[in-house]
Amino acid sequence: QYVFGNLETPQPEDAELSETFMDYWVRFANTGDPNMNGKPVWPRYSTQQERHLVMDAELAVDSDLRCEACDLLDSILEERRAKSMPLAVE
Repeated sequence: QYVFGNLETPQPEDAELSETFMDYWVRFANTGDPNMNGKPVWPRYSTQQERHLVMDAELAVDSDLRCEACDLLDSILEERRAKSMPLAVE
């Protein structure tokens, strides 16, 4: 809803946030970089820093979004892969 401006009866702060979403997405589509003057920097993601942009009433950079849940899913996937891999024959 926010990305495409399809808010039903938006409050002023919702409409402003929707505009910001659209600005970032259009800028990214046009240039490959969502950042623009006057807006907080949307950091490039890296596995070392795991930074992301929190888009709420105030925009802010944070890190480790759902990190514990993602780590759990990674460990489950790793375990399943290990069980399905044939043993190496020497």
